[in-house]
Amino acid sequence: MEGKTAKIAECSYGFFQKVFSYMNGIGFAEYIRERQLTLAGYELKSTDKKVIDISYQYAYDSPSSFTKAFWQFHGVTPKEARDPRVLLRVTPKMQILGDAGYSWRLVQKEGVRLVGINRREAENPLAQEMSLSCGV
Repeated sequence: MEGKTAKIAECSYGFFQKVFSYMNGIGFAEYIRERQLTLAGYELKSTDKKVIDISYQYAYDSPSSFTKAFWQFHGVTPKEARDPRVLLRVTPKMQILGDAGYSWRLVQKEGVRLVGINRREAENPLAQEMSLSCGV
């Protein structure tokens, strides 16, 4: 999934995760997990599929791990979710607007001068220790 996501986003997967989290207030992996559990809940409500089949459909290793994740997200077990009176939590699908037209521009700024101690030139061990601890 990482490679496919990075290819679609045209950037590294790590950078995509950071931007996604910053822009949406939720981590990418958490969003995917919540969407899967939302869709699994819909499947339980609208079909007669077995819980085991739904758990494997949404990439869970076992029905018990699916049941645990489902309960943590929805507050009910998959079996209880089939009850028509039970309401399930929903994480809506995000819409990406292709024509959002983000505007940007390059700005040239003045240079910055950094002052510090060069480790190679410092002969005093205390000065070397200070420069290492300060990240110079």
